[in-house]
Amino acid sequence: MKLPATLHPLFWDCRPESIDSDAHAPLVLERVLEYGSLASVRWALDAYGPDRIREFLRARGARTLSRKTLSFWKMLLDLEREPCFETSSLRRSRSSWNY
Repeated sequence: MKLPATLHPLFWDCRPESIDSDAHAPLVLERVLEYGSLASVRWALDAYGPDRIREFLRARGARTLSRKTLSFWKMLLDLEREPCFETSSLRRSRSSWNY
């Protein structure tokens, strides 16, 4: 399924018309949940449903979303006590050298 034109500004680094919302669901959800407007979030909830968004958050949320955004979605979708979000190793290190 093609992305609605209202979501195209969220994909500034690629050609939005070439993105399939089903095949590229993780990319679409990452952009919409992190940068989207209320209208784009409504579209994502209609297109994917809350269960698929929860699955995305469990699988990739800690690696792809900011802490602030992840906390918001965890609270909104009642994922606050999920153990997979509590592991600090899910976040990639910002540097390869500790000193």
